[in-house]
Amino acid sequence: MRWKRTGTTKVANGEIPPQAGPPAPRQAPEEANPPMASAGGQYGAQAPAPAAGGTARQPVGDDSRAEGPAARAAPGPRYGEPASTGYGRPAGMLPIVRSKGALAGLLLVLLGIWGAIVPFIGPYFSYGLGSSGPWQYTIGRLWLHILPGAAVLLGGAILAASRNRGTGLIAAWLAVAGGLWFVVGAQISRLWAGGTGAAGPVTGGTGHQVAQAMGYYAGLGAVIIILAAFAAGRLAVVGVRDVRAAEDRR
Repeated sequence: MRWKRTGTTKVANGEIPPQAGPPAPRQAPEEANPPMASAGGQYGAQAPAPAAGGTARQPVGDDSRAEGPAARAAPGPRYGEPASTGYGRPAGMLPIVRSKGALAGLLLVLLGIWGAIVPFIGPYFSYGLGSSGPWQYTIGRLWLHILPGAAVLLGGAILAASRNRGTGLIAAWLAVAGGLWFVVGAQISRLWAGGTGAAGPVTGGTGHQVAQAMGYYAGLGAVIIILAAFAAGRLAVVGVRDVRAAEDRR
């Protein structure tokens, strides 16, 4: 064996001795699955187990809840859509109790009958209007009494018997239209009848004339409009009794 001196280190047979100094640190192998940070920011926490029937969501921030078919909430109504009552239909179509429009409907039926037959029976007790006698048919009585009286009568009958909110509202507005024609019909009839209109001349003293105008046209129509509008307003509101009636029907 030959030794060669190189500086202060001896080399044997051309072999290079290891360098002096501490050994190099051994690097740990990279982990295949690094630990995941938990919701509190600590590493090493285990991911949440998937819920039954669903898949686990990756925790983001403080949200670590599981999502599945049972955990998903039903979406709420979109903007502009009618709110649901929970009974399978919008609040505006909830059924109503029959007594909600019964009283107003009954009164409208009576007023419609009165408005349709008053010119035919008024002359019997000195309450006639115009020159026509009792139970005498004229075109003026058809347009100013029979047709609007029939509209009020029909609207009141449907309103008193209906348990559907939409049908009741249509019936109430039909009665409003009949009452409005009672108010303005006598004046509009001057466009085709001329003079005093299709109603005929007013007779008697001042008090008698005022009573005729109130009981035949303006006063009768005003009372009909008030009752029908009141009934329509009640139908537009969903009350506690309506909700209970819907629960009983389920």
